[in-house]
Amino acid sequence: MINPPAGGGGAFVKKEKPKPYYGISCLHDRKQMQDILTYVKAKKITGRRIMAGTHMSSASFRGFEVEHPKRTLRLDEVRSIYSSIERPKQRGPDRDWFDANVFRVVQFNSEGPAVIDAELLLVNQMIHIPDGGREVNVIDQFVEGFQINHALPNPDKLRWFRDKQMWRNMQIILQLGELAMEETGNDPEGLAVLVESYGDAIDYVLWDGSEDHQAVFDAEFARPYLRAIREHCPDLGIAVSGNLGPNSMRLVDPLRAEFPDLSVDAESELRDENDSLLMAKALSYLDECAKRWEKKINIEDC
Repeated sequence: MINPPAGGGGAFVKKEKPKPYYGISCLHDRKQMQDILTYVKAKKITGRRIMAGTHMSSASFRGFEVEHPKRTLRLDEVRSIYSSIERPKQRGPDRDWFDANVFRVVQFNSEGPAVIDAELLLVNQMIHIPDGGREVNVIDQFVEGFQINHALPNPDKLRWFRDKQMWRNMQIILQLGELAMEETGNDPEGLAVLVESYGDAIDYVLWDGSEDHQAVFDAEFARPYLRAIREHCPDLGIAVSGNLGPNSMRLVDPLRAEFPDLSVDAESELRDENDSLLMAKALSYLDECAKRWEKKINIEDC
């Protein structure tokens, strides 16, 4: 396989804005995926896609043991979870519902900026298998998105993966955490320029300004960064996270008027001390999301 280019990004390319989502980032078995989508159908939660996230790492991609096996899954485990809810092949109401409501995402936890380019090459090799003289992407039919955490890959190299390595159907989410803040001197304009350099290589950014398990989400701290990103990249999807859950969604409310298409992501507040997803909390979180963004539900009912 040829190596990706070593160039450095380009201006943001205008494209259709991706659909906003309610994110749950701690799935670790098939039944959880099925239960969540069954609940979404029953409650008629249709204002956003449900982003069902599973965490992976370089080690888990290679099948090695990991420190938190319920938090970081192997490739076969991810395929098992996502293949339990397959996209209908035939056009019709079922596939329309799937496309409008389901967003299956692998959330890749990089070991850091020094190795992210090599990690993406590894991922690319692991997900492609020979089949009758051609290479087949083994997760493309099960996964709609790929999220990059704890690293800032070279924009041109990331674009190469999308354009040349059969990732064209993937939507890319770039986490903006402590590393991005440090790289841009905690400056909103600098962060926006960094994001803009990725152009059409990414579809969403995930604002995760704290990466601190004890921190409380601060809407007013996040606002100038989100505003700058929106000004530079008007058609980019924007999501926020930071210890959000059923009891803390009110902390996002100050941003709703200015960012009506804001996506949200929850993880730590939906798990117990053993890293197991608490289904009651996950469903309550979806209820709180729906109260805020579903047209048929009034925020005053929260």
